[in-house]
Amino acid sequence: MNDEQRIRRTKRGDLQPPDVELGAGSRLRAGTRVSMRRHLAALALCCSACAVQGFAVLPGSSGSRHHHSSHPASPCPGPMSTPCFVSSPACPPLELRPRGALTGGSELFMLAGGLGTQVGGKSVGTDTASLFQTLRTTRSEEEVLAVIAQLVEGKRSLNVKDYTSILAALKRFKNWKEALEVFGRMQERGVEPNAITYNAVMGACGAAGRWKETQELFQTMIRRGLRPDAVSYGSLMIGFVRGGQWEQALDVLGQMKAQRMDITEGVYTTGITACEKGGQWVLALELLREMHLKGISPSLFAYNAAIFACRRDKQWVQATALLGEMRQDGLIPDRNSYHGAMATCEEAEMWEGVMDLYEELRAMGLEPSRQSYEYVTRACREYLTSHGEDERLKNYLRVNKISPNVLTDESDVIFLAGAKILEYEGGQESSESDLEEQPTWMSFADDE
Repeated sequence: MNDEQRIRRTKRGDLQPPDVELGAGSRLRAGTRVSMRRHLAALALCCSACAVQGFAVLPGSSGSRHHHSSHPASPCPGPMSTPCFVSSPACPPLELRPRGALTGGSELFMLAGGLGTQVGGKSVGTDTASLFQTLRTTRSEEEVLAVIAQLVEGKRSLNVKDYTSILAALKRFKNWKEALEVFGRMQERGVEPNAITYNAVMGACGAAGRWKETQELFQTMIRRGLRPDAVSYGSLMIGFVRGGQWEQALDVLGQMKAQRMDITEGVYTTGITACEKGGQWVLALELLREMHLKGISPSLFAYNAAIFACRRDKQWVQATALLGEMRQDGLIPDRNSYHGAMATCEEAEMWEGVMDLYEELRAMGLEPSRQSYEYVTRACREYLTSHGEDERLKNYLRVNKISPNVLTDESDVIFLAGAKILEYEGGQESSESDLEEQPTWMSFADDE
């Protein structure tokens, strides 16, 4: 029986597919699952000699050598539902590795019944609907790229909504390079982007701080007659803020106000963050008040940015007052909130303010970090320089379980981690055997 007869009989189901020849000279039993790297999903090829019979053939596992030497390989025009198990002079043996030989979040696998994708240990269908479902639900960037490769690299018919969904997935991971590549490819294929598509690709660039690319997309959007909305302006602002262009971000906010656009909570927060970068505490407070007047509740992040905005001009009264405003708005200050206020007090040389804030942080049940202890360590040393080792300082150290060693130059910083104490001497962390369990004031008696 020649190869042509074998193909016909196999396709009709009269003949079970034979074993597959492997590159190393061994054979792979029919129905055995094999896997290759994610990017081979996009390189799956159809041998023209077999494609006419409806059989799909995979390339060599190296990903660089075509499986056919006598004619150029061409992309498979559609879902590969029936793998070719026939070895013929037109189709040299395939180079396949057993499943598990290659690692990665997404693998291509081949079964006697068809071809699919392995994403995050789960089998995913290769039909367009299944791939987009995976695109929306997966949290792994590697898996997203694997799915996008199958969607974009092949000859699937994708519309503007499909491409926008792909760009939105890339935005989640700030993958601006891939987003621009997909954006360019959709236009090469004659798919015109709409305003939502522009927002998605601008969002990816803006989130990555690529303000020049974001600005160029924004301007191109206008030239093509598309009207930017609050999301468009917000992405442009984020690009400026994360790209270190805080003044331009505030200019964009001014343009929105001039056009009487509806400004969302996210845009206000981005504006306050721009104020933080530039130390514009007055404007930051104005934006908070403006939010309240419009019935928009500032987020914890907005308040924290406003607190840090007070640091450059040493506005420690405003910074600590914002902690109280947060509570009035039903928000609970987090560790970053206190760090912003402590940093502002430190800038103003209000050492007792730093110490009080640290004590309040602990009273709120928040776990101090190394940064917390660095603030209070410096504050205690400065207090000692100004007031000497008085009873207030001794009591403060005892109540907050801080070693008196922080008052000397022998240790750079001392801080608590859970129930353990870590002491930094000369910048070196003490060994695990030196850690004391449940440190108390009595634990430090020998150090005095």
